[in-house]
Amino acid sequence: MLTIGPVIDIFKAVIPLHVIATEKVGPYSEHDGDHDGEHDTTHDENRVMRILTFCEIPRTRTEIQEFAGVKSRRYIQLEILKPLLDSGKLKLTLPDKPQSKFQKYVATKEEK
Repeated sequence: MLTIGPVIDIFKAVIPLHVIATEKVGPYSEHDGDHDGEHDTTHDENRVMRILTFCEIPRTRTEIQEFAGVKSRRYIQLEILKPLLDSGKLKLTLPDKPQSKFQKYVATKEEK
């Protein structure tokens, strides 16, 4: 079957590229997930170390969020602060009032 133009499937459209396009950007290939996993892990570890160093003096969630360059309050709470608190690397300055607007986070001494 000879077709001219794009081949369309319900789930995927394949658009043929001109030779000049593939010479400049290369042919399509599947994404290398292993590399990204390794890169993401290293990036996350570096971010955690920077946050712990930043929190050697007590910091608010907002200060940590701005320092880390994270826009989402939910993400900083669930993906960064909660794991650090659960692991004992960070502690609350007001542990009896975790929702206090005066709450700050400080790195624990034994994790330095």
